[in-house]
Amino acid sequence: MTGVRQWYRRSLHLKLLVPTLLAGLVLALVCGFGLYALFKSHAKEEMASWAIRIADAVNYASESSPTTSELERFVTALGAEPDIEEIVVAAGDPLRVIAATRMAWWRHPLREVPDGRIRDQIRAALERGAHSRWRDGGRSLTAAVPLHIHRPKMDLARLSTGAVYVALDSRGELAAQKTHALFAGLALGGSILLLTIIGYAVLRNRVIQPVWAIHRTLEDRRAGNQQPYAPVASDDELGALARATNDLLDAQDERTSLYRQMFQNHPAVKLLISPEGSGTITDANHAAARFYGYAIEELRGMPLGRINTLPPDQLSRNLQRVRVEPDFRVQVQHALASGEVRDVEVHSGPIHVGGLEYLYSIIHDVTEENRSRRQLEIYHQVFRNLPVGVFRNTPGVDGRFLELNPAMVAIFDASSLEELARHPVADLYQDPAERELFSRQLLEKGSVQREEVRMRSLRGRPIWAAVTAYRHRDPDGTIYFDGTMEDITTRKEAEMARDRLIQILEATPDFVATSDLEGRPLYRNRGGWRMLGLSPNTPLEEAPRDDIHPDWALHRIQEAGIPTAIREGYWEGETALLDTAGREIPVSQVIVAHYGPDGEAERLSTIMRDISERKALESELQRQATHDRLTGLFNRHHFEALLSDEIQRAERYANPFSLVMFDIDHFKRVNDTHGHPVGDRVLCQVADTVQERLRQTDILARWGGEEFLALLPGTPLPGAAELAEYLRRAIADTETLPGIPATISLGVAEFRVGESWTTLLKRVDDALYRAKTGGRNRVETAREPDTTA
Repeated sequence: MTGVRQWYRRSLHLKLLVPTLLAGLVLALVCGFGLYALFKSHAKEEMASWAIRIADAVNYASESSPTTSELERFVTALGAEPDIEEIVVAAGDPLRVIAATRMAWWRHPLREVPDGRIRDQIRAALERGAHSRWRDGGRSLTAAVPLHIHRPKMDLARLSTGAVYVALDSRGELAAQKTHALFAGLALGGSILLLTIIGYAVLRNRVIQPVWAIHRTLEDRRAGNQQPYAPVASDDELGALARATNDLLDAQDERTSLYRQMFQNHPAVKLLISPEGSGTITDANHAAARFYGYAIEELRGMPLGRINTLPPDQLSRNLQRVRVEPDFRVQVQHALASGEVRDVEVHSGPIHVGGLEYLYSIIHDVTEENRSRRQLEIYHQVFRNLPVGVFRNTPGVDGRFLELNPAMVAIFDASSLEELARHPVADLYQDPAERELFSRQLLEKGSVQREEVRMRSLRGRPIWAAVTAYRHRDPDGTIYFDGTMEDITTRKEAEMARDRLIQILEATPDFVATSDLEGRPLYRNRGGWRMLGLSPNTPLEEAPRDDIHPDWALHRIQEAGIPTAIREGYWEGETALLDTAGREIPVSQVIVAHYGPDGEAERLSTIMRDISERKALESELQRQATHDRLTGLFNRHHFEALLSDEIQRAERYANPFSLVMFDIDHFKRVNDTHGHPVGDRVLCQVADTVQERLRQTDILARWGGEEFLALLPGTPLPGAAELAEYLRRAIADTETLPGIPATISLGVAEFRVGESWTTLLKRVDDALYRAKTGGRNRVETAREPDTTA
């Protein structure tokens, strides 16, 4: 019966069908019985009216019959009708039967009629007039009507008074009328019942079915199927209900999705638990998987008792408490996959998702916190000797110290514990408002971890303190703060010095950076970003690494700079950077290694200074030191160095080379005639003409005045002589300046192994001298060196 009642309470169509059918059935019965009673009453009235009419007919016959004999014959004939039981006509004073269906009663006094009811009803008719009565439970009907006889031939003695009595058998007529009434009642009741069923069918099709469709959609959603939506079959109120349901489902899906994102990605350990029995883990976030050492798929569906070490009955009681206490907190022990047991603080509360109840639990690992508390309880004496300040005080701006250890006396420059305890806690803050804020925060949260607070000693010395404190409540309700205080003034001063240093580093135009040993950047100053041509707001993780150096500089840093810095502590040298345009920036670089407690290098710092201007100046100085200022060719000094290097290579590898020395014929005449500026232009033109016809490996230098010297590596004497002739013709065929022809004389000499460079130069100079004395504009080769010398 309980199941039937629950089914009825949850079934809308039963709630509509049963009352509707009952109402239709009751209405059909009431209407049927009412119609039956109406028909029956009408039949009785009709029969009573019939009986009166028969009596009136006898009365009329009595009035119209000339003699009693005719009346008797009329009554006898009328009595032959099957439904007429009795007719009695009585008149006179005293009353005498003048006609009757029973001949035995003819002409007898009325009092002799054996049926007293006939006598009574005739007398009643004389007294009250026409009336009718039912007898024998409705089986017969009697009626009596006063006589109205005025015929003169009738016995006048009987005209004074009289009445007609008629008795009818009503069973046949009433039975027929009852049958008619029964069929009419059944027809009416059946019609009402049929209309009721049709109305319910319409109601079920138009109302219950759409509601059931919405109900099935919600049941599918509760079963985990997130796809179904309520069908919208019309634009009426039910269609509006379906659309509203779908809107609610969309909103619920959005809230569920948002909840799952907040649940899965939160750094705190979170579990979603089904509270039935001893509890089952329904879902867990990534932090829970990391903490417990199980995959999320393993945690889902895992009995809670597998990680919770409480007995099953106590675990069940806790789960039931969570269902009625919205913010239930308890500390228990949880077992990890590795077998380790950790102390945890569990914050739980009930939530409802998709019509189902879950317990939402946040787990905090308090193993270390509990261990610290136990150690404080066990080692109270250690508390007294701790170098870190330990205190207990009352909350609020007016808070006072209740307990202090000697380290607090040292921190605040007090002479004794008593002196320090006499001062309100707020006196030790540089700003008393910070004490009020700290107290309020601790009262609200219950704990503060390493809060850095600006304080001052009793002697006015500024102090930075790291405060860890907990709010506690005594059994009598008194609240107090327990905590530790560490003097971090030295560290804070170092941090401020570091911040100032960072400000300096950020302001310097040099490239300053720190990276790990793998080259991943840890810090890069604004000057470094600017030097690379990048925005200082570029995220550090997007900072380029190796590609900020050209290949040669990167190779030097990796092969020499970093190993030397790790080995010796630092390295300095010249490298280069590449900006975003690919331009190479020469830098002076210092690499410094930073070591960990184990003596191993942990990270590297570098400072790079742009030396582009210095390099440009050095390059220019170098050029001026090695090149002729007028022609741009190598000067004599640099050429001598190059010649010495070539002689060493030739002696080591037996590679031949030759020298070609030439000067401009009659150059003094050009200067004297056209001036030195024109002479300088002639020098430059000749130098350019010769330089264009030499190989890249050949070296051309201005030896002095109008004299030039060319070094031809890998070229023996015949080839050098041929080149000299080619150069001579090129100069002769080229008009250096309009109207100023120029020719050159050339001497050629090949280096012989064993001779000095001075000897070689002497031989080629002699060859040039012979060319000039031999008529100029010609080539002469040098004589072989004197080996006897």
